[in-house]
Amino acid sequence: MTKIYAVSRGCYSDYRVVALFSTESDAKLFMERHPDRFNEWNDVEVYELDSNVEKLREGFSHFFVQMRRDGSTIACRIDTSISDRAPTAFSGDPSRPQTQWFNWYGWARDTAHAVKIANEHRLMLIAQEVPK
Repeated sequence: MTKIYAVSRGCYSDYRVVALFSTESDAKLFMERHPDRFNEWNDVEVYELDSNVEKLREGFSHFFVQMRRDGSTIACRIDTSISDRAPTAFSGDPSRPQTQWFNWYGWARDTAHAVKIANEHRLMLIAQEVPK
């Protein structure tokens, strides 16, 4: 994969990408040669160019699913963060399992497929728990 290096500044609503480079050294050189009077340069950000294009061409979209411990779905929607994060534990009060939930982010063909994959992660979380 081809990587690109972004020089950015600011945060939240003031965040903006200033320049893109093919090497990290060129991005850092740009920052050195263009000192910011408010010292607002962020760290150089690295992105993979076309990193998910094959998944898109195969008909996948990136989803967010929030699911309760019992398998009921709280939310399922297309997610633009494009960051795969596997759940590592349930959130919520362990003494009240009916209130526990987790978030799953990943690639799926449609909402039913996303919920199916999230449910598989739910079962793995339950299987990994240490009995009391």
